[in-house]
Amino acid sequence: MTLLRQSGGEPSAKVVIFFDQAGKQIADHALQDVAALKLVPHTISAAHWYRGGLFTPDQTTFIVETAVRTCDPPKLNPQTEAEITELWKCESPTPYEELRFSMSDGALVSRESVREKYLDKEKRLLRELEFIRAIHPTNQVSLAEVYEDYAAFLRERQRVEEAKKMERRARVLRRAYR
Repeated sequence: MTLLRQSGGEPSAKVVIFFDQAGKQIADHALQDVAALKLVPHTISAAHWYRGGLFTPDQTTFIVETAVRTCDPPKLNPQTEAEITELWKCESPTPYEELRFSMSDGALVSRESVREKYLDKEKRLLRELEFIRAIHPTNQVSLAEVYEDYAAFLRERQRVEEAKKMERRARVLRRAYR
């Protein structure tokens, strides 16, 4: 199983590739078939179409969470600090779809929108924590950032004790990173 970003955004590029145990390719899926290309943040060398992938506990299914940019940037060539901030905010990925692939033959077996699932900010932050822990458990900086975002959310809701716990977790991760 291989997931690729470095396709240069070419729609026909094979970006999900499955191999059998002998290393023989058994299935592939093109970027245009798995991503919402008009909504995906692109760089010169890559289409940032997915956030990561997870196996189901029984290892029979591989789940890929796709991503799209948060909004259309108001200006593609920012000049001021505010314009740069707005561009980064718009280009930051947000969950879009959950793709499920069969590990036996590499077939795409289901596609479900997760956008509505994470409209609630608290659910989205909790999903982000879950996702980073599962996909990038050693990425302490990203995990600390999400804990800080969640703490700010909790403080806005006057849930101070819960916020303090998240802030402590973020501090511990940041200290360990230094």
